[in-house]
Amino acid sequence: MKGSDTNKDGRIEESETGQDIDGDGDKDNVGWSEGDLGNWQHRTNEWDTDKDGQNDVRARWDGAQYVVEKKKNGTWGEIGKDTNGDNVIDSADSGIDWNGDGDKNDRVGFHEGICLWGTEVLWDDELAEMLGPLQKKGIHILVKMCSCHSGGFIGNLKWIVEKIVTFAGEDTYHHDLGYKDGKMYSAAQRAFLKTLDGTDVESWDKAFEEGKKADDKAWGDWKRSTPGKTNDYYNKFKNEHQKWEKPLHESGSMFGEDNGNYIIVIEIPKGLEGTVYDIEIYFGLQEPRWEQGKVLEVPEGFSKEEIPGGIRVTSDKPFPSQPVVFRVEGLQNAENVRVELTGKDHTSLGYIKPSKVPHWVLECTLTLSTATGLDYREASTEEIEKMLNKPENQYIEDMKADLRIYIRSTHPSVTEDMRECAKNLLEYLDSDSVSQKEKEQIAKLYWETIKSVLSG
Repeated sequence: MKGSDTNKDGRIEESETGQDIDGDGDKDNVGWSEGDLGNWQHRTNEWDTDKDGQNDVRARWDGAQYVVEKKKNGTWGEIGKDTNGDNVIDSADSGIDWNGDGDKNDRVGFHEGICLWGTEVLWDDELAEMLGPLQKKGIHILVKMCSCHSGGFIGNLKWIVEKIVTFAGEDTYHHDLGYKDGKMYSAAQRAFLKTLDGTDVESWDKAFEEGKKADDKAWGDWKRSTPGKTNDYYNKFKNEHQKWEKPLHESGSMFGEDNGNYIIVIEIPKGLEGTVYDIEIYFGLQEPRWEQGKVLEVPEGFSKEEIPGGIRVTSDKPFPSQPVVFRVEGLQNAENVRVELTGKDHTSLGYIKPSKVPHWVLECTLTLSTATGLDYREASTEEIEKMLNKPENQYIEDMKADLRIYIRSTHPSVTEDMRECAKNLLEYLDSDSVSQKEKEQIAKLYWETIKSVLSG
């Protein structure tokens, strides 16, 4: 309806339609008698709600009111009607018996869609199907949506995209509550785009938080400018903010870097033991972003390969629970390294961000533990068994004891460089400026390396 006879004079005029019908510059001199307009035409619409290629729900005019019907076993049956004549079939009309079980206490799930052109819609599962091949090629996708019901896309896109943020829930509208120069706009969207300064997850997080703040402020401003309403009324216009991103797992992983040469120590997070077959390092997700990189060295049993936008290390069996060491070449002076863990078929399991430690610390730890591991071969079976079953709470103190032996040793196999290395490493472990967590990580790597030498 473009307009109605609001003043009840029997005519519908330009002023009642809000349009300049005859193009003469005003809206006050054209009208029609309701009697001349002819009979109302009521349209019937049909929809394929279960997407099997056949229309199964329709709304039609029965001569007195609109009814909604559903096809079951080839026959249309009424499931609800507009009993109060407001052209909306809702709870005021006692609802809809969607599943045809005789009651109207039904829970219904709907697809969400993006309106394109005319009646064309891009549905949520169709978008996921379109983006899936890009994700499999190693393209990392981030999504921001402001449209109504956009939260419903999260269930379809998660694990395909790196991150999705929405400024509406699955069953809520998005309201443009920003106001400037007589026009309404989406405060969330404007703040998001103004803040976004990168294509990494952290930049997306920052922009999302600013969008939420701007949205909440706009809602508060609108609420104050619209006094006298109930809280229920105001809350209907408060936008819902949702997000999902691939999980970031806590682990004892570490990395050190020297002139673009990285030692990366991967420790599988608790709960993922036995599920990780690959690690993937994507250049665009590093901080700062790498332009290129390559795997220099992998332990026995692992293989390396280049993938679109990154590098991958794979194994035919799950990664062991003890730390695994890789050497990688990348951009110098990385602040953060992000490593993706994937399963047997390269499906993502989430990320780890190894903690940064000085490169020389890792190099010393690996060198001395390998040498010590060789010396332990001469120990008795009982001594080796005791060492292999060492409790973790002894790691740091026992490592310090080993390092003191290095420093005092006069054995020909212990070089001056090794003694100096042990001295520096001992000072590092005794330093108050090094966190207890980092000391534990270093000591665990030391002893796990020794164990791998002995078991090898």
